[in-house]
Amino acid sequence: MSKTPVAIYRLPLLFVGLLTMAIGVLAGLMRIGWIIPLISENFPVLHGPFMVCGFLGTVIGLERAVASEHRWSYLVPILTASAMLAIFAALPLSVAKWMFFIAAAILSVHYLFVLKRFPSLHLGVMSAGAFLWMIGNLFWLLNFAYGNVVLWWSGFLVMTIAGERLELSRILQIGREAKFWFILIQIVFTLGILMA
Repeated sequence: MSKTPVAIYRLPLLFVGLLTMAIGVLAGLMRIGWIIPLISENFPVLHGPFMVCGFLGTVIGLERAVASEHRWSYLVPILTASAMLAIFAALPLSVAKWMFFIAAAILSVHYLFVLKRFPSLHLGVMSAGAFLWMIGNLFWLLNFAYGNVVLWWSGFLVMTIAGERLELSRILQIGREAKFWFILIQIVFTLGILMA
């Protein structure tokens, strides 16, 4: 019985995440020339932020919060979902940018707490991904060119996915050589972002 209210509490966050994904896809279609009357003309430019910060930020943040014992970690999906609602309500974009930046900072701190308790390679990689997302959001907040911002956002996605795949493969007992190559690839990938 006690789990039901918590599950219901998560549904609005999941709904906003899925709504963001749908609008993000439509905004992407508008970028390639489709005419979609119900979607704001400003949204195609925000296709990237919708998908990375809005949809994936909310879903990944919610996933991490559900797995965490820290209730404050729910601030991540709450902030990302709220940022998207602010954009949909035509509030100044800076409001959403600040919320996305704070959400990424909280996710980074969340990973540090989890890493301290459960030190592991997969959590370290996902933690690095959250940090890259925070840097990307900071650059977006400071009005850097999208080309620079997207590099850091891609780091968030790649490292989160790589870390989750490594976490899922723990039952396979991956050897040292495979872990060495995994770490090397992550380092080269991060250096590529820095050099670009």
